[in-house]
Parts: sequence; C-alpha cells; structure tokens
Amino acid sequence: MAEVRLEKVSKRFGKRVWAVRDFDLRVEDREFLVLLGPSGCGKTTTLRMIAGLERPTAGLIYIGERLVNLIPPRDRDISMVFQSYAVWPHMRVYDNIAFGLRYGRRKKRLSKADIDRVVHEVASLVRIEELLSRYPTQLSGGQRQRVALARALAVKPQVFLYDEPLSNLDAKLRIQMRTELKYIHEQAGSTSIYVTHDQAEAMSMADRIMVMREGQGAQLGTPNEIYFRPANQFVAGFIGTPPMNMLEVELEEEDGGIKLVSPHFGFRLGEKTARAVQESGVRQAVLGVRPEDVTVSLEGGDFSAQVFVVEPQGPQQILSFKLDETLIIKSLTSADLSVSPGQEVWLSFNRERLHLFDRDTGVRLN
Repeated sequence: MAEVRLEKVSKRFGKRVWAVRDFDLRVEDREFLVLLGPSGCGKTTTLRMIAGLERPTAGLIYIGERLVNLIPPRDRDISMVFQSYAVWPHMRVYDNIAFGLRYGRRKKRLSKADIDRVVHEVASLVRIEELLSRYPTQLSGGQRQRVALARALAVKPQVFLYDEPLSNLDAKLRIQMRTELKYIHEQAGSTSIYVTHDQAEAMSMADRIMVMREGQGAQLGTPNEIYFRPANQFVAGFIGTPPMNMLEVELEEEDGGIKLVSPHFGFRLGEKTARAVQESGVRQAVLGVRPEDVTVSLEGGDFSAQVFVVEPQGPQQILSFKLDETLIIKSLTSADLSVSPGQEVWLSFNRERLHLFDRDTGVRLN
C-alpha cells in the first residue's frame, strides 16, 4: 500500500469556476480517510484528480513516491468504486470480478487457477460466494455494490477510492454496508479515500476526516476532534444531528473574568475559556451548544423557555424551544422526560462543552 499526497492542488473549470483551490492533503499508508462536505465543495473533483479522471490545473499529486499528474488512470495502481455500481450487465458476477485480473495491466499474468482462487477469496470477503453464477440483473442494489467492491479488491491496488458508494442504498442497508466496508478495509490493509456528504458515514468509518468547503479544507482531524473541537463555525454546524445550536452573544469583562451575555441568559465563563477570550480580544461571538449539552429540567436552570415541538426518536427525543420569533434551540433528551408543547421548563448548558466562535471570522476562540 502507499500514502497519497496532494500539494497545492487546484482545479478550474472554464475561466472562473474553481472547484478546488490550493488544496493540501496527506493520507497515511493504510489509513481510511473521508472527504466530507456539502454538494459542490470539491470532494468528488479531488477524488477524480487522484484517480486520473481529471487533470489538475495546478499542484502535485503523489501516490507513494510517484508523481502521478501525467500518469493515466490504468497505470496508477488504484481501484475506484462508484455511486452507480458500474458492473457489466452481460457478465456473470464471477466474470465481473475476474475482469481486472484477466485484462488489466499487470507485471505477471495470472493463471486460470490463480484467478479462480482470487475471485473466491474476495467473494468470500464481501459475502457473495453464492452469487457468482448470477447476472447483475438478478441481484439487489446491495448485492451489486458488493460485486463492485469485490472487483476493486481483486486487483489488490495500492489505493482504494470510493465515490459515495452507498448513496443509492436504503437506510438500513447503508448502515449494514458501513460496517462491512470498515471490516473490508481492515482485512485488506489498504489505503482508502472515501467521498460522502453523509456525516454519519464519515463519523462511523473514518480514521480521519477532511471537512471541505468551497474547494478548500476546513478542518482535518479524527472523528472525535471534528465533533468535540470544531475549528470553525462551519464545521461545528455541519457535523452533528440535530445540528449545533448557534446563539449570538456579547462577551463582557467582569471582576477580572469574562461574562457571557445574551437577551435570554447570562453567566461567567470558566477560567480557561475566559483567558482564551481575553487573548483574542473578541467581544462579539457566537455561542455553540450541541443539543445533548442542553439539559432540560422542571425545577430550575440557567433560564426558562417554552416547549415548541416534541420529536420522539425511540429512546430519545428532540425538544425544540422558541426563544423569540426567529431563534429556536434544540435539546436531545431521554424519552423518559415527559413534556408537551406549550409547557414552561428550565434549560441549562453543559459549561464544560461550550464552543465560542468569532462572529466575524467564524474561527473558534476556545
């Protein structure tokens, strides 16, 4: 396997549209890295440049120690799994998997016995051994995606590239395939780059996540780093379901510390957070609070609010509170808490897990 490096890579379509601009990335050997972001952020274009399906306007792309900018896709020693399966309908599953072994560019041609052994090995890995004699039209969507995965695995490339491979599957099958893809990655010992706009996929599968925005990297980190220490307001708002609550606040000096003030509540910040705020000099900020860090009580708290909507989620429920005509905050609580729309309750924030962002730049302060 091999690491993948992108150095100041850019891609322009026409004269004005920059899909990717000055993008740097290093994917470690055997790492599972996810490119995550909204539609149009440049993640698929980046993957296609690594694959050789798009030529970068500027910058360098390395696979291992090789500069691959001018090397055609077939010679890059990569395999790509697409959103649309891309299996040949006129070939049986066995022949779909064996295609790259028979006709791909290889240093050493494999014997018929070797090809048969590899086909059965990867079919067993993705659990489709009993389907080898069928045609793709006789398979479900999940089974066809497994065929595409097996074909990619069979040629044992240095790098696997996945372009939203699960987006055509139903919700239950997507969850199942996420687990299986992670298992396949670990068994194959591969370097994998996975593109998705689904944060649940990214959080559950990735060793590290690169969150992209407008053709550039917004933050690179482990799933926990991205979730618990977002670098900016964009990442904080993009990751999390329900999304993070964002509240505009003022930061005021008080007795050597910092007090956070809102029209609805106010409290002193902890010592470390206050010190970070003082060093930044910012006085107008955005307070970010994840729904699970908003505690709901019937007896007392930081401030009172009226329940607006209750959304049952099995063992949990999402409670929405309307603080004014436009401001709604959400709390993720146990379903055991019995409340109803219109009821007055008390809300408190987990002070240890508050996020503060500069209102002008969006950069995290604490």
